[in-house]
Amino acid sequence: MILTIARYLIPALMGAAAAWTIQGWRLDAAASRHAAELAELRAAAEAERAAAEAEARTRLEAAQKKAAAAVQRQSRLEVRLKEEQARAKAALHAIPDRPCLGSEHLGLLAQSPGLTISPVPQAPGGTARAAAGPSPHPGPEAEDLTSTERAISGWMMDAAALYETCRSRIHAIRQWAEQAD
Repeated sequence: MILTIARYLIPALMGAAAAWTIQGWRLDAAASRHAAELAELRAAAEAERAAAEAEARTRLEAAQKKAAAAVQRQSRLEVRLKEEQARAKAALHAIPDRPCLGSEHLGLLAQSPGLTISPVPQAPGGTARAAAGPSPHPGPEAEDLTSTERAISGWMMDAAALYETCRSRIHAIRQWAEQAD
């Protein structure tokens, strides 16, 4: 009886041991495959992260270069503006100080929107002359007012500066609107 039981039990135990070993091999192979897939996924994620970081770094460097170029352009423009203002101021004093507009013309200019008639700038070593336009209710003293070529040139320069300021603001608004769209 023991022999009969042993005859069936030993092969059954050996089969179970063999099945256990084969199942272990299958599980080890599956674990190895999963570990390899996980390593591939991690490598792909790391490569993606590195590529995104490199792209972000490139964009940041480009933006920094663009900002530095804008700062340089702005400083060059400021220097040019100061030079232009100095040249205009020097040229303004080179213009003769002879009268060219009478009180009737100054009255017309005084009524123009956006134009302020101010006293004529005093020439170096000269005397100041009243060039203010007539008041809305001109009195007898308004009839002898005149304006000089220098004052007219100053008004023209002021008008050109106001125009340029307005033009640059409109241009900035257009650029902003284009970027917003």
